Amino acid sequence: MQELKITSRFGELVLSDVNTSSIDGDWVPFRLVGFDPNSSPTNQDNINCIDMDGQHNISSRMGAKPIIFTVALSGEYRQGGILIGGGVKQMMRYRRQLITYIPVDELVDLEYNNGISTYYAKARLTEIPAFNPVGSLNSAQFTLIADYPFWFRPITGNVWTAASGSPASVAVNNSGDIASPIIGEITCIKKINDNTQGRYFHLSSTTVAGQGRAWMGFFRNLEAGQKLRFNSGLFNEVWVTLIDIDGTETPANHFVTYQNEYLVLNYPGRTNWMFRISNNATEGELTIQMNYHNLFMGV
Repeated sequence: MQELKITSRFGELVLSDVNTSSIDGDWVPFRLVGFDPNSSPTNQDNINCIDMDGQHNISSRMGAKPIIFTVALSGEYRQGGILIGGGVKQMMRYRRQLITYIPVDELVDLEYNNGISTYYAKARLTEIPAFNPVGSLNSAQFTLIADYPFWFRPITGNVWTAASGSPASVAVNNSGDIASPIIGEITCIKKINDNTQGRYFHLSSTTVAGQGRAWMGFFRNLEAGQKLRFNSGLFNEVWVTLIDIDGTETPANHFVTYQNEYLVLNYPGRTNWMFRISNNATEGELTIQMNYHNLFMGV
């Protein structure tokens, strides 16, 4: 069984290759008849040497991922012995609903279950497709583009506390295919006073072969109740946001510096992969909670 759930501002559309498709929980005669979640182009950086055949490849990166699926509005499906999908009027109504629930101007949430595991992605529709009527069957091929070309599984980490002079080790297991960025939230519990290293606190990762130790150093102070939320590259975004006591959010990229321009990443295949949050102040206490998005090349 394959099931693709698409959530947009209009509601929830579920497409299945068995008779369980629905719109906002109401059964509809849709059938997922084709789905390609894995094909991806690559971006190649090559050079051609003078008077030499062939080329040298400098780097290969994944391009934006097309997610292609075909939906049939099928007259073979019945409920209560009544033919639901047959008839031109019914087909036209369902066709309009299908187009409405995948808006062309929105980044929609995808949830895909292949019968074994569930994966998530964010994508946008590239064009409104044509429907091809064949008897009691209408079908259309949809192409969505995932600008961030990975399926992922979000995992919420534990809350760890770091007091002055007492760093906290943050352990996590990564079951993804490649190194994944992190979204984290640091909360000040007791005011951070002074500092001993030119920064009030910092987040570091275990040394990675060929890269060295990556860390984020925070050299501006926090008051009790303030929070810093950061993204180390998920969805190709790098930012830091200050959340004030009253909930006001403001950009705070100027709070942080990065060692050697390396971003803090979660690497695959590591049991108890370790981060450390260190409180360098003379007094104060803070907590950290990190959200890991294990990334997958194929599903």
